[in-house]
Amino acid sequence: MAAEGGTEYGHMVTYAVSDDIWGEYVTGDNNPILTNRNKAPYIIQGIGHGDLIQDKNGDWHILS
Repeated sequence: MAAEGGTEYGHMVTYAVSDDIWGEYVTGDNNPILTNRNKAPYIIQGIGHGDLIQDKNGDWHILS
């Protein structure tokens, strides 16, 4: 998981996947997984960092 696209309006969170921790990694099918780029006139425009958390039910979420 990585933040990319600059530090302002093009910012986003993307990910890569692999069957082996040592690689080879390929781009995730649903990238970007978090962004507000090209979403004017939304109030929040510059998001693109996130942390993965797991809730008590075992579901995964991203906090920005």
